[in-house]
Amino acid sequence: MNAEKTLREAEDHAADLQERVVAFVAVFYRIDPAEIKRRTRQAKIVAPRQIAVYLLRELMGLSWPCIGKIFSFDHSTAIHAYQKIKRNRSAAARLNNEIQQITDAIQKY
Repeated sequence: MNAEKTLREAEDHAADLQERVVAFVAVFYRIDPAEIKRRTRQAKIVAPRQIAVYLLRELMGLSWPCIGKIFSFDHSTAIHAYQKIKRNRSAAARLNNEIQQITDAIQKY
């Protein structure tokens, strides 16, 4: 019984951290956290969503299927989003700076 409680608490904590990452990205880009999870191709939503995917993988080490489930898309879409941000991060100082600011804010919380 105690092990079940501990596991349940760990799962709840992980879910809270996932939501926190999404919320921090949304706040940084001044969009509603629910918008980030909405299925849309609007540039003002897509880029922050891809950054959230990148951070969930980098900071939490979540699996592709888990990340896909958070955003209601296939794991291959999560992989594409991650790779796009990783590729662009090395070439774009602004993107790199934004990701660092979000990461710092998450880690301070």
